[in-house]
Amino acid sequence: MDALRAESAALTDGAASWHPAPGEWCVKEVLGHIIEAERRGFAGRVREFLAKDEPACVPWDQDVVARERKDCARPLGALVDELGALRADSAKLVEGLPAAALNRGGQHPKVGRLTVGDVVHGGCTTTAITSSRSWPMCRRRPGRTWAMPSASRRPDGAGARPVLAQRRLRFAASNSARVSGPGG
Repeated sequence: MDALRAESAALTDGAASWHPAPGEWCVKEVLGHIIEAERRGFAGRVREFLAKDEPACVPWDQDVVARERKDCARPLGALVDELGALRADSAKLVEGLPAAALNRGGQHPKVGRLTVGDVVHGGCTTTAITSSRSWPMCRRRPGRTWAMPSASRRPDGAGARPVLAQRRLRFAASNSARVSGPGG
């Protein structure tokens, strides 16, 4: 989380709220998506798999959730703090799980059977954020793949540092799909 805090501190509120094009996510919305993937796709699924026998995973509509969260209106620091608290809770949740717990799971409508082990070891939502120096960040095109922003499209003409932060969030958010699965 230290790396994410440092990168987010380099962004102005304007840069963090900037939408590269209509319908594309700003940095704050990408971070909100990572928060929801941590809450729903990581901790939520682990809790559900531990509490129930073979539950059906309920996908979530990322774009609807992004609109409902209204992250563009929130301070970037509050989003980073929210993610940090969720990640700490997730670590406590999985710390010391017995080996048998890793085999508990459920059915995802798009990816099939998913286990606690898959969720824990399959590319945790924020592991890339907190451990990698090269996680790109981005803009998201609803229903499409991730696209790298162009530094020349920055409205404030700022240097590469905010663009680097955008590229890193892009990578971290794309890793969350490994946990939440396609379409949630």
